[in-house]
Amino acid sequence: MNKKFFIVATGGIVLAWAAVGMSFATADPPSAEMTVAPNEVNIAGSGSNEVFTITREITGAGGSSSTPMDVVFALDSSGSMDRNDPSNKRISAAQTFLELMDMDSGTDRGGVVSWHVILESATPLTDSWSTVNSALGAVGNDGWSTNLDVGLTGAMDLLDVPPLHTPRRCVVIFLTDGKGTYTPSGQTDSQADRAAGMGCVIYGIGLSSDADMGPLEDMANATNGKAYSVDTVNLDDVFKDIYEEISTVPYNVTVQETVQSYIEIIPGSCNVVPDYGPENGRVIWYDIGMLADGDSAFSADETVTLTCEARCTEEGENRPVYIPAESYVMYEDKNQNLGEVGIQTFITCNAPPNVSAAYAANANGTQPADCFRTRLPGYTDHRLEEVTIEGVTDPDGDPVTIEITGITSDEPITSGGCEDARIGSDARSAMLRIERYGRNGRVYEISFTASDGKAESQGSVQVVIPYDDRARSPRYLPPRYSCEGVIDDGQNYDATDQGACRPRIKPPYFPFDY
Repeated sequence: MNKKFFIVATGGIVLAWAAVGMSFATADPPSAEMTVAPNEVNIAGSGSNEVFTITREITGAGGSSSTPMDVVFALDSSGSMDRNDPSNKRISAAQTFLELMDMDSGTDRGGVVSWHVILESATPLTDSWSTVNSALGAVGNDGWSTNLDVGLTGAMDLLDVPPLHTPRRCVVIFLTDGKGTYTPSGQTDSQADRAAGMGCVIYGIGLSSDADMGPLEDMANATNGKAYSVDTVNLDDVFKDIYEEISTVPYNVTVQETVQSYIEIIPGSCNVVPDYGPENGRVIWYDIGMLADGDSAFSADETVTLTCEARCTEEGENRPVYIPAESYVMYEDKNQNLGEVGIQTFITCNAPPNVSAAYAANANGTQPADCFRTRLPGYTDHRLEEVTIEGVTDPDGDPVTIEITGITSDEPITSGGCEDARIGSDARSAMLRIERYGRNGRVYEISFTASDGKAESQGSVQVVIPYDDRARSPRYLPPRYSCEGVIDDGQNYDATDQGACRPRIKPPYFPFDY
């Protein structure tokens, strides 16, 4: 059996990751809640609300919430504690440990043994926090000698009762600052072997250099526990370490994720700078327990929140953010066995309406109306024709709203009335005056905005009025200028400008063969 002997000192622990194999860690897994907000955004470059925030809330684990524990604090009360623990740090550290236990719900139980050469007091297992806390506070330092077997026997007697919960964690925290009678494992009446037979684990604490570490190491090794050599300065750390050992706290919790190809994590946007990335969609934070309280243990009372901003580059509804095989929370147990927790969240990436196939249609929207001829030659028509914008689609199938925002022309207003174009009251239709000035026809351009309620696209369509030369040509000949032959001289005039009302401009004279 491997010897487990730990000397607590200030400084860090360097750990290396082994190759990832099967998940077989015995530690309780941390929990990971991944969310995106908002959960529906527009794809990059399509308008407002293009950025969303990925939030990872990682909470540690371990503690009585997973497996109930019965813990007996066996504290040396010999007179030498006046010298080695004058401020009773062993008592306050044990009381801090007690606060971590789940006793309010009746899940965990605690007991106290105070001993020196005799058993001074014993408080049986109870789920009453106040009872155990008071018993710890009553531990004295007036004994005249040390008998380790007395303290360990008293502890095992308290634990040798039917458990309230199966399974349970059966634990002795055995603290002494001296040397005394002890029956090693393998010998008759060994209390360490008794503990091992009951499935109990002993954590031995040698307080000060006066403590004999041999017995403490023996009882720890016999029960797969730990032995610590400490001074009062480090007692709180030792009790915390013991709690983390008992409660199967995960260690070295690392968050690794690779986003899908249609997700882009924005560099420099994370609230905690990743240890890797973002690169090729991957980002990693190592050992996030260090972010919580400065050590690798990540217990149930520790939570770390990691956020980054991201964009969508392709449309899609309720799509996974992460590539599952490459995204997880990895952790170790106390023996450096590995485990992992999968993570996932979803996003809807909205694409704006597609206006590339937009066209002007007649009033009922049933056929294209991109070219109107005057009914009579010359400038005597002046009629208004109604058109609508059709052909706009949405890649996501969302309903689309069209709003006409302006109408321009390459010719000045010539109607002799007011505006040559009007935008309908619902802004979806327009009225165009069928006029043209000059021999190359007129071009109207109708600008519009298409919206699916989440993103907008700007578009425009043209309607042309050709110069129909039938009046001067033989009736059997086609018009001199077709719709395709109309020339756009530049959209320099606001066709809706009522302020441009003026007498009708008479046409210039063109020779017959112009």
